[in-house]
Amino acid sequence: MSSTGPPGPGKRDIVAMLPDAVRNDPLQSATALREDYGDVVKFPYHPSVGGSGYLVCHPDDIRTVLLTEQTKFRAHETRAREDFKVVMGEGLVTSDGDHWLRQTRMITPMFHKQSVERFCDLFVREARRAAAEHDPGEEFELLREAKRIALRIIGQALFSTNLEEREPDIYEALTTLRNGFKRRNYSPVSPPLWMPTPENRRIHEARDLLWTVAEELIEERRGDADAETDLLSLLLTAEDEVTGESMTDEEVRDEVITFLIAGHTTIAAALTWTWYLLASNPAAHRRLYESVRDVDLDSPSLETIGDLEEATRVVKETLRLYPSVPLMGRETDEPVELGGYDIPESATLIISPYLAHRDARFWECPSAFDPDRFRPERSDDRHEFAYFPFSAGSHMCTGRELAMLELPLVISAVVAERRWTFADGTVPDVDPDFGINLEPDNPIEMRSEPWP
Repeated sequence: MSSTGPPGPGKRDIVAMLPDAVRNDPLQSATALREDYGDVVKFPYHPSVGGSGYLVCHPDDIRTVLLTEQTKFRAHETRAREDFKVVMGEGLVTSDGDHWLRQTRMITPMFHKQSVERFCDLFVREARRAAAEHDPGEEFELLREAKRIALRIIGQALFSTNLEEREPDIYEALTTLRNGFKRRNYSPVSPPLWMPTPENRRIHEARDLLWTVAEELIEERRGDADAETDLLSLLLTAEDEVTGESMTDEEVRDEVITFLIAGHTTIAAALTWTWYLLASNPAAHRRLYESVRDVDLDSPSLETIGDLEEATRVVKETLRLYPSVPLMGRETDEPVELGGYDIPESATLIISPYLAHRDARFWECPSAFDPDRFRPERSDDRHEFAYFPFSAGSHMCTGRELAMLELPLVISAVVAERRWTFADGTVPDVDPDFGINLEPDNPIEMRSEPWP
């Protein structure tokens, strides 16, 4: 064990690094820190953290933080987390402690694989609808289309309601929140959200719009005794198995907003990156088409996923290269040892699926798109924490089962009908942009074509 502490840049180095950290996503900075200093790096300052901290990169240590010694760590109260609470209140993503545990007990059963199977038909129906809406030769912007598909699906799954009339306003609100929170997160100094600056007013107006949508739908559902069994109905009728308590309207609203944001932005980003990678790799795209074109998707179920092994590998490979949440923060509740170094109590830790998923020690040609790396014969011996797109342990993403049904089914249903390729025939120059999640930093123009 080292008594000197982990290596890392000095203050003079941080001054040189700070412009890039403020101007760009922190992924480039994190990648450089790992390459220059190793698996545990002490960094004096980063605006998104709000101070100093430790970048933890090796899967052994990530397993310690997320699983084997997870009780020694808690969620880190970053500026971004506090900002999210203004919108999502005490929902699953932003809450902690006893409240988080209570909400988790009530909500987790709603997302078991057998529970979300009822949405399989919805996934295929909306995907086929999206494919049919673009005539051969028609061009469209990929992220916008992916967000439209994701919003239609989450609207039906949450509310049994078509949100199309509200879709432009919801899209604009979510875009405002993403851009505003990103600017605040990377700025060395940001005014508190209660201050009436132009940016803060836009954030509050976007928050108020989402709250209004949620509250109106909750009120409508409270008065509808014959409502369908969607996620909103389950939230309204859920009882804590320990206390027997139900959720208040405010708690239901917080979870609805959490589901709306997580179920919309993360799914849309994953769909976008999947089609970007497929269009960039025509051989993989055709292989996927040939694997799904004869699969019966008219009555999809859990069994159908067994016929979509290639689509599932494509999704897993996409989430390897572009995990929705590429950086995760934790804070130590007591002194711990990581990578042979003593880490003090109340220290900020940053772990990164993005870095782990691209670590050449665990992945051959890590920057390449290769869905076959998720075949059993190539993945059985891989470190279990070289890949964790949904986190792990008690804070593993509640919606992971839903996502791993939705993404392969949506991708398969569209690919079976249309080939979405780049509008000008060339791979666009895009990089990952980390705001609320990981999205392309530039628009990707696509064209819908029949398969030749």
